[in-house]
Amino acid sequence: ELYGGHATRLQEPWVKESLNRYGLVIVEGMNDVMRLDEMQVAAVGLGSNKVTAEQLDKVTRFARQFTNHRILLMPDCDEKGETGFKDLLWKLCEAQVQVRLGITSQTAEGRFARCQPEDLTDFDAQQFYLNRF
Repeated sequence: ELYGGHATRLQEPWVKESLNRYGLVIVEGMNDVMRLDEMQVAAVGLGSNKVTAEQLDKVTRFARQFTNHRILLMPDCDEKGETGFKDLLWKLCEAQVQVRLGITSQTAEGRFARCQPEDLTDFDAQQFYLNRF
């Protein structure tokens, strides 16, 4: 139900460190998860811009157990991606987890408009979304 959400990842030291530092990072797709993995940022992908009830249950349960209730959303910065993640943001707030946005189409004066997390450079990551939290 979640790409990259298999329990064996928790055995990796960098995954535990990432969860402690950033919380659970949620993205749309598997390419986003793989790119963030390259930067040693543990993420799970929904496989869509919309969350299912089962996925919502899993990410909130996971955030409560492993990240001190913290979630970082990294939507695709286009209209569909942001619209879907706005609904996810609302649902996560209702579930009483701490939610932050990593980037949006408006971040850094529109620098990320039409970008996806898989497009981010290491510089983008450090300057604009990871070190801010």
